[in-house]
Amino acid sequence: MRNDTTPNDAVERPVTDTRGPRRLRRRTVVLATAAVLLSLMALLVGGVAALTQTDRGRAVLLRGVVPVIGRAIPGKLYVGKVSGTLFTDITIDSIDIRAPDGTPFLSAGPIRATYDPRDLFDRRIVIKSLEIMRPSITMIDYGNDEWNWKRALRKTGALSAKSASRFGEYVVIDTTTIRELTFTARLPWVLSDTLKGAKRDSALTFNLTRLDGEVRRDGNRFVRVYRFVRGSLALGPSRVADPDSAGIRLAMRKMDVVWIYPPFWFRNMKGTVRKVADSLWIDGVSFQLANSGAHGTAKVVWGSGLPVRYDVKLKGDSVAMADMSWINATLPWTGGGSTFITIKNDPANLAIIEYGLRDMDARALRSRIKGNMTFAVGGPVLKVNDVDLALLPANTELLRWFNGEPFPYDWQGNVTGRVMARGGPINNWQLDDAQLTFSDTHVPGAISRARARGTVDIYTPAEAILKGVDLEIQQLDMRTPRFVNPLFPDLNGFARGTMRLDSLWYDAFFSKADIELVDGPGQPSRFTGDGHFTLVTEGVKFDVDMQAAPLSYTTLSRSYPSLPLRGSAVGRIKAAGMAEQFNVQTTLAGEGGEISFVGRADAFEPEMGATGQWRVRGGNLQNLLGDNRYPITSLSMLGTVDLSASTLETMRGSLRATVDQFSRVADARLFGGTAVVFFDSGHVRVDTLTIESSAVRLTAQGGLGITAARRDSLSIAMIVDSLGGLRPWLSPTDSTTRAFVLAGDTLRGSIELSAQLSGSIDTLDPRGLDLRLRGDARDVHVATSRAQRASVDLAVRDLLRAANGALSATMDSAQFAGIDIASAAGQSTLRGGLAERFGVQMRTSSESRVAMAGGVARNGDSTVVNIDTLTLRVDSASARPRGFTLVAPAMLRFMPGANGTLGSLDSLVLQHTDTGRIAMRGGLAAGGVVTGRLDADRVALADIGRLLRTSGLTRGTASATLALRGTREQPRIDGTVDLRDAVAGRVRFGDLFATAHYDSLRLNVEGALRLGGKPALQASASLPLDLALMGNRTRQLNEPLTGRIATAQADLTLLESVFPDVTRARGTLFTDVALTGTWDRPRLRGEVRLDSASLSLDNLGIRLDHARADIGLFGDSILIRRIRATTGSPQDSIGISGAIGIREIANPTFDLRLAAHEFQAVDKPRTASIVMTTTTPITLSGSRDAPRVQGAVRIDRGRVYIRALAQRRALDLADNLDIIDTTRFGVNGLLPSAPRAIMQNLQLDNVRVSIGDDVWLRSPEANLKLGGGLRVTRALSRDGQVPRLALADSLTVERGTYQLNLGIARPGFEVERGLVRFFGDPDLEPALDITALHTIRETRPNSNRQDVRVRVNIAGTINRPTLALSSADNPPLPESDLLSYLVTGEPAYALLGTPYAEQGATLALRLAGSYLSSRLAGGRFDVVQVEPTALNPGDAANLRENGLGILASTRVGVGGQIARNTYFTFSTGLCGLSSQTSGGGDALSLFAQGLGVKVERRFEGGLSAALGLEPGSSAQTCGRQGISRTFQQTPPQIGIDFFRSWTF
Repeated sequence: MRNDTTPNDAVERPVTDTRGPRRLRRRTVVLATAAVLLSLMALLVGGVAALTQTDRGRAVLLRGVVPVIGRAIPGKLYVGKVSGTLFTDITIDSIDIRAPDGTPFLSAGPIRATYDPRDLFDRRIVIKSLEIMRPSITMIDYGNDEWNWKRALRKTGALSAKSASRFGEYVVIDTTTIRELTFTARLPWVLSDTLKGAKRDSALTFNLTRLDGEVRRDGNRFVRVYRFVRGSLALGPSRVADPDSAGIRLAMRKMDVVWIYPPFWFRNMKGTVRKVADSLWIDGVSFQLANSGAHGTAKVVWGSGLPVRYDVKLKGDSVAMADMSWINATLPWTGGGSTFITIKNDPANLAIIEYGLRDMDARALRSRIKGNMTFAVGGPVLKVNDVDLALLPANTELLRWFNGEPFPYDWQGNVTGRVMARGGPINNWQLDDAQLTFSDTHVPGAISRARARGTVDIYTPAEAILKGVDLEIQQLDMRTPRFVNPLFPDLNGFARGTMRLDSLWYDAFFSKADIELVDGPGQPSRFTGDGHFTLVTEGVKFDVDMQAAPLSYTTLSRSYPSLPLRGSAVGRIKAAGMAEQFNVQTTLAGEGGEISFVGRADAFEPEMGATGQWRVRGGNLQNLLGDNRYPITSLSMLGTVDLSASTLETMRGSLRATVDQFSRVADARLFGGTAVVFFDSGHVRVDTLTIESSAVRLTAQGGLGITAARRDSLSIAMIVDSLGGLRPWLSPTDSTTRAFVLAGDTLRGSIELSAQLSGSIDTLDPRGLDLRLRGDARDVHVATSRAQRASVDLAVRDLLRAANGALSATMDSAQFAGIDIASAAGQSTLRGGLAERFGVQMRTSSESRVAMAGGVARNGDSTVVNIDTLTLRVDSASARPRGFTLVAPAMLRFMPGANGTLGSLDSLVLQHTDTGRIAMRGGLAAGGVVTGRLDADRVALADIGRLLRTSGLTRGTASATLALRGTREQPRIDGTVDLRDAVAGRVRFGDLFATAHYDSLRLNVEGALRLGGKPALQASASLPLDLALMGNRTRQLNEPLTGRIATAQADLTLLESVFPDVTRARGTLFTDVALTGTWDRPRLRGEVRLDSASLSLDNLGIRLDHARADIGLFGDSILIRRIRATTGSPQDSIGISGAIGIREIANPTFDLRLAAHEFQAVDKPRTASIVMTTTTPITLSGSRDAPRVQGAVRIDRGRVYIRALAQRRALDLADNLDIIDTTRFGVNGLLPSAPRAIMQNLQLDNVRVSIGDDVWLRSPEANLKLGGGLRVTRALSRDGQVPRLALADSLTVERGTYQLNLGIARPGFEVERGLVRFFGDPDLEPALDITALHTIRETRPNSNRQDVRVRVNIAGTINRPTLALSSADNPPLPESDLLSYLVTGEPAYALLGTPYAEQGATLALRLAGSYLSSRLAGGRFDVVQVEPTALNPGDAANLRENGLGILASTRVGVGGQIARNTYFTFSTGLCGLSSQTSGGGDALSLFAQGLGVKVERRFEGGLSAALGLEPGSSAQTCGRQGISRTFQQTPPQIGIDFFRSWTF
């Protein structure tokens, strides 16, 4: 209802006054209400105060609140005493929260918080400060996102819905302080699935018992425990809950905490921590460890049933190794560096934590290591992955720490290099590449390098196991293992190679080994194979099966100088044991032969030895001992050895050897030999020593003392039947060794030596070792030296110390250095090994005599040779004394110096009895200072020639001076030579004067030659030379050359002086040549001209006319513009033109051309006459290293004379017709020689020599017409060293005659055919195959015998021809009749009844015919034949009456060549000379009736045709046949013959 009453209305109404009581009542109510409220408030405040401000009240409140909270969580809660105002602060004495099963989660000591209660009314929790003492938090992961804190704080299942209240959604804390924090995390741990069986059990046991990992058994599972203790944490404003932000954010101002494992003590850690769900971020974190510092970021994630995951990136500015040594016990505790650290989980196994080190630069234990690597912790074993480290260096002290224990040997040094590895578990660690260099501190300069890859087990580094590690040893300096292990073999040099290693590093098996041992120049030793070695305290134990490919004895001898072997060998070596005793079985074959040994050996000092069987096959001492002084041998022997010794004096045992009878020493065959030698502690006994060969016989028997207490005597005898067997010793093939005799030198004679050694070789033996030796030589020829008899006697007492005794020697009929020695004798007394007094006397065959006497003595450290007598007489014994005599005693002194022997010669002066004087003195002082002078004044060259027994020096005198000063390194030399009217050999020097000066590595020479008192030649040169008086110097220096040689219009008599074979020289020679450039590239500039010259060449028998030469020299080339000459005929000529390039003097180039036309190359009577034409010019092109010759030569006309095909009788009747004696035919002189360097690579391009129509080979018994052609080739000489020109193919013998020398008869043969075959032999020893026919015509009256034909075949070679006779008739005649016909013209049976007078007359006629035939041949006609008739019975008794008739019955024939391949023969009788045979006819008609003519034409292919006219038998005998019933007279006949010959 609306109330319309207003206060105005009340005034208008009258009412009763009741306001006082109402007011009083209201006041009372208000007061009462206030009192009640105040009372209630008082009671409330008092109750709150009683509950919050009193211990009893807080206890009541706690008893009420804790059960409520306890019912809200599933775990167990305990809260200790609570204190504080509760309005602005609260302190809880302790708190403990556990899972329902009692597993601890959180416990803490006093907790104090301050806050503003007003924030509670805003449903916010804002804590101004929070202090927590001794909190202990335990986090346990049960897997499947099940944690102990969830079991303690969350009921099963989530709340159905959030409370409508928003209280607690905003929680912040301004400051937080936590002291003595303990945090424990127990996370699941499992073994790797790769471990099975025993390996799994072993790994499990190891991890459960290790102290650094805290793996524990938790019921039926295993956990890894992480502990953080002694924590101290200060937080700034931190957000615990905020509805507008996710997660928790903590501002960490400082935290100190100790992580039990890894053992990190984090100090002053700062950063911002964010937690969202199961993830934790720490941004801008920085902290310090005990000795390290780092900064970076971190992220930690847990939950989801997985291990805690980490993603930590830290930059370690200073990292101390002491803080990292927990990773592995082998890491050092000292040192440090910097690195970038990452910590994360292994994606393949989250339980494994990877600690990555990037850009690491660590220093420790004198080492520095840079690079990257990753440690993986948490698995069954430690992993080390992604390793890339540079060692700069790694000192062995660090490596010993890594090893975990000392090395077996004291390695000291630095290792540099790089290590790269994928890595993995340290028990199966993959090494990709390690390149390491070790510098040994013990041995300065010893450097070793190696490279390795493979798999290793370094779980225990000291027991590292290699699993197929491929090791490449680039260089292992052997001084390093020798120093650290005194028991290591004494090998020098270095080793290199590859191998694969398995098993423990100090007990390793190696395979696929390929190792080389290099020690100095030459071939290294190389070994391949497998084996096993073990490093033990006593040394190296080994068991190897290796292939030496090769074993270099030379290399090994540098380590063991007492090893005499040199060269190399290949073969198998099996050895097992240790150096002091090992079994060995080996067979090695090489240049020195094959050596086998089976037995035991001891290569360890002090007592070394060997026991076993040995064998040598094909042993070559020259190669095996590496000394060309030894001969080439092929020794096969076997034996046994059982020797041991620490020194020679203690050697015990035996050595036995048997030499096979097929062994050879050089060309000498060994017929066998035995040796048995016993050693017995100071004594050696040669029980048997016998060696016999085709060259020498050696025997020895007896003994010698090695010590003074075991003296004995040893007899030795050696007999050399022929010195030729010693040629390999005296003529080594090594070009660097001076040969005593050359390969082609004569070497023969016999020597007998006998010697006896008595005593001991002990130098402390007062009686020492005595030697007596006797030697005799007979008919000794060595090269150009010889001695008919020589002997030597030597007796020396105490040979090894005092060496006192006597020496005497004699020699008769000898020749040395061209000096004939009729007799010589020498005597000397020996004292201290020196010739105390010696004398030498020598007489030459020309009665020249040399006598010298003196003595040798020691003066302090000097050796003095005193020469008090020296006489050189060149007169005969009956003439006035003439020669040189020593003016005064001379003394030669030698003394030791710092750099060698010093010496001096004090004035040795020889005075000639007539004129001439020679004086010399000199010395070598300390510091290499040299002085010397030689003066020769007017020495007669003829006397020098007579003294030397040489005809080379015949006239003139020589004066010379030579002065030497300076040092051996830099001498200064001045000299002069003055020859007057000198003749040396066939060279006439005339007057020659020259001066020389040497200083500062340059020799200046000037000289002039005068002939007939006129200047002929002037020359000067300045040459860069090193004439230091020291060996092993480069004499020719690479400095400029200068020089000049000139002749101004010199007469060609100059050539006669220089070239003895040049005579009657006419014309002028102009020469002006300058020398520049260097030794390697000399340059010649100038010209040489020869105008209108003629000269005779006596060695060729020709005279060159109209000779001209024009040669220009242009520095690096020589241009031959023209060289031309003739030999007298207008149509003959020879010319040379072209160029020679000398840009490189060692390899000049050629472009030369030679052309000749009917040139008379040789014209020496009874030697040769050859006319030649170059059908194709001969050219020489290319360089010295690759020369090439082309062209062809034809011999137009020629006569080559040889002394004889047989020097004595070519056929001896007593030798059964099969042996002849010959002398060498000098055909090889027909081919020119060339420098060896050119011949070495010479290419002959179809160079041929063709034979013309008029070329004959003639000797006293042969006159052969040659045809065909030859090819010029190149072949090695017989010694295989020097290439020479040779001929190949065949020459034909087209016709000719041959006289067989039968001693009492010389029947003539007409050549039918023949071949002379050349086989490319440089000695030009062609093979012969020549057939000739002799016809014995029957001219006896009334005889019925036919003509008899005898054929001779000349075979063999031109140096060793052989002859064989045969019958050309059928049936053949017996040999006795052939000889009878050749000698007498009658068969053997016909001589039986013939009077001796008739036989003698018949033989005399045949000899006269042979003699006339041989003398008349070779002139205008090539063949002349005189055939006397046979005697009729009674002719011999009436020669006076019948002589003209016999002469008239003689037939004369001539033959020759009338055209190319066309020949004729003409024969006729002399019937017209005797009226007895004319039969009334005139002489001319009789001549015509006896005329015989034959013309033969030869064609190619072996075809020939002949047309002939033969007179009748009556005309041939001039009608002297008589009348015989059986003799059939023949009329004149004309015949045509065709022939074909074949050659096989």
